[in-house]
Amino acid sequence: MKKPLISVIVPVYNVEKYLNECLESIVNQTYENLEIILVDDGSSDSSGKICDEFALKDSRIKVIHKKNGGLSSARNSGIDIANGEYLSFIDSDDMVDKNFILTLFGLIQKSSLKLSSVGFKAFYKNLDELPDKSYEKIISDEEYFKNIFIGNDDFRCASCKFLFHKSLFENLRFPVGELYEDVAIFGEIMVGAKKVIMSDERLYFYRMRDGSIVHSFSPRHFDFLKQAEILVSIAANKYPHLTPITKYYLSSVRMAISFDILKSNSLEFDSFLKKSSKFIRENFTSVFRTKSLNKKTKILVLILGLSSSLFKLIYRIFGGKK
Repeated sequence: MKKPLISVIVPVYNVEKYLNECLESIVNQTYENLEIILVDDGSSDSSGKICDEFALKDSRIKVIHKKNGGLSSARNSGIDIANGEYLSFIDSDDMVDKNFILTLFGLIQKSSLKLSSVGFKAFYKNLDELPDKSYEKIISDEEYFKNIFIGNDDFRCASCKFLFHKSLFENLRFPVGELYEDVAIFGEIMVGAKKVIMSDERLYFYRMRDGSIVHSFSPRHFDFLKQAEILVSIAANKYPHLTPITKYYLSSVRMAISFDILKSNSLEFDSFLKKSSKFIRENFTSVFRTKSLNKKTKILVLILGLSSSLFKLIYRIFGGKK
């Protein structure tokens, strides 16, 4: 029986340095029934040309050239024209293992679910040898939410490590004009899917780049808090008993942003630290009782809750080591 068509959507913007590696890793997938949609989001370098060159060599590739609208806009443009029964999203400066799609589809096939995920590995320049996988498991949306909120890194809201049945996006699109677009949308995805089958086999390779907004403070980090609050609202609406650990989660997000503010010496955002300290104090019981997977994070959250001044003092004493 013929395997279903899978649409791989790749937003592309000024990544000429990395794009060839990314696209080679996609066209060489062991799962071959692919529709590869490259969305050139108004690149000013040679990225668009590279996309066109790959399309000439591989009939599975479609290229969209559009005005710059951001990552969410590019992904949404890909979704709108996708013909596949399943959708995959790959960022154009990253790479995937040759069995990435095959493994994700295999998980869906054996579970009859609409959503699957594998592990990912962050790298700068070279990939180290990866360990063998240790588990495959089916997780409910409730358990997924719970693991996000207590800080389990295996449960990050990162679209790129998932394979989605297209029906999950029937009335859903990524929020345009905001960073951390995966966070809020994942609440809707999980509620729609009800369950996900997960493997920790690390088949998605996320490139760490110096100067990335993910690794340096910007006022746009406040977008993460906004998206986290939307995610919490979705989860708590369906599972009210998760409310206490959502308070811990939002407290840990506020602490992380506060830490980055101090790290970048952005003292004009000092009021955010004070507001975060107040938020944590108001939810101190929930924060204290939550069994976080990261004890250091919890300690820092509690310190910030006691006093923003104490938090700043601890930061200076320990030299910003989180």
